[in-house]
Amino acid sequence: MSTGVMKEKLHSLIENDDDKLVKMLYAVAKEYIDEDDYVFTEEDITEFETTSMNITKGTSKAYSWDEAKKIITSK
Repeated sequence: MSTGVMKEKLHSLIENDDDKLVKMLYAVAKEYIDEDDYVFTEEDITEFETTSMNITKGTSKAYSWDEAKKIITSK
């Protein structure tokens, strides 16, 4: 299905006044738009730095994306 057809169907669904659907679509759109607005807290930064130090020292294990996918999908 093309994005043009999807847009038409979404417009139709929204115009049919389904309040629950409109609220859900709005929430998803808002999260998508605001995605770049996240600001890391001092706690986040401290945790990133601690994890990075532990990986550098060898006291924590880091995984490549491929390794992580294998671990996740094997469970």
